[in-house]
Amino acid sequence: MDNHRSVVIVGGTHGIGKELARRFAADQHEVVVIGRDAARAEAAASEVGGRTHGLAFDLANPSEIAPALKNVGPVQYLVLAAIERDDSKVRQYDPARAMRLVTMKIVGNTEVVHALGDRLADDGSILIFGG
Repeated sequence: MDNHRSVVIVGGTHGIGKELARRFAADQHEVVVIGRDAARAEAAASEVGGRTHGLAFDLANPSEIAPALKNVGPVQYLVLAAIERDDSKVRQYDPARAMRLVTMKIVGNTEVVHALGDRLADDGSILIFGG
């Protein structure tokens, strides 16, 4: 990655994250799209075009995050848009699944901010989607 300020989008391989990647790429930003699957992240980056790169890590495995982000340069905008759909009902409640989702949204997102914190521009911003 070069030294220009980039846009990092966790959850950038589909949905809102991918649409944001397209908008930022169209405005000539360097964009990093991140998903769980490396091949899907690279495919999304190729589809978005411009100066877009794909990376992969699983927010539910926080130890993967900092190493995956080590080559990302200065960040202007950080978007946390990753979501894993949970359509379970009360009667099918799965504690392991619930722990994965909590880990992703709380620990994983926080670890992304922590890993990139010293590279976030003073006038940069973080956008977090719930879900």
